[in-house]
Amino acid sequence: MLENHEFLDSLIVGDSGGYPIKSYLITPLLQTRNAAEALFNESQIRTRNVVERTYCRRKLRSDF
Repeated sequence: MLENHEFLDSLIVGDSGGYPIKSYLITPLLQTRNAAEALFNESQIRTRNVVERTYCRRKLRSDF
């Protein structure tokens, strides 16, 4: 769906698992060169952690 641009303003927040570069996928930078890039990584990781905790809570409350 994202490949077909059905969700134009949507993004997927991923980990550093070696994903291919996609316009809708945000992963942490492998190496940071300055404070701005380090802040980007910190913000991306914190956002991803919120998403992961939310999924975990949903799994615990429902039968998957």
